[in-house]
Amino acid sequence: MPTTAPAGDTITISQGRLNVPDHPVIPFIEGDGTGPDIWRASVRVFDAAVQKAYGGKRKIAWHEVLAGEKSFKQLNTWLPDETVQAFDRYLVGIKGPLTTPVGGGISWEGRRLVSDVDESVAEVAGWVTPRLGGVGPTTVAMLLRNAVDAAARRRGLEV
Repeated sequence: MPTTAPAGDTITISQGRLNVPDHPVIPFIEGDGTGPDIWRASVRVFDAAVQKAYGGKRKIAWHEVLAGEKSFKQLNTWLPDETVQAFDRYLVGIKGPLTTPVGGGISWEGRRLVSDVDESVAEVAGWVTPRLGGVGPTTVAMLLRNAVDAAARRRGLEV
């Protein structure tokens, strides 16, 4: 597990709005099972969408952190403190599908890592995504790609 994040800047929040720098550090949890395959495909779509939307002006600095089975096998913990700290510090992150202990979810400090979205938005996310209760990385990648294509078409650019 990388102990230091790659070169990049931290996303901040001010007056309830995210301030996203040109080179944000975004932690990701690759996931278990099909997670690595999904991540390899998804990150290519994310990076291509950002490249297309911003013409090289912006680029995501991906920072891998561990959770789930991969973390348990390497560190004997389902959710390392370093992972929680990375998500707290960088504000925005993404996770792949995780193997979780029996009983569902991983809990820490009164919070739980379940499904692909925070429980507080699961009802809304369930209405706009094909997965009950939330979105996965592939869905996010496709939604992002569609949004970038729509923006390009609106500007009269060829997609």
